[in-house]
Amino acid sequence: MAETVLKGYCSRCGQERDMLDPAPLSMPARGASREAVQGVCAICGTHMFKILDEKSSYEQAH
Repeated sequence: MAETVLKGYCSRCGQERDMLDPAPLSMPARGASREAVQGVCAICGTHMFKILDEKSSYEQAH
């Protein structure tokens, strides 16, 4: 069974890259919080974030 690879934007590479070791987190936002995922770029090792839309969750994205 193939595992879904989560992708995010790497600011160092300047491109969308695969995210290694994704971990869910909650980021503060206007009066509430937003679900996000933190991980590491598979190419250069830079920390990267992906803010999820309000309709999805970490389980759906991963």
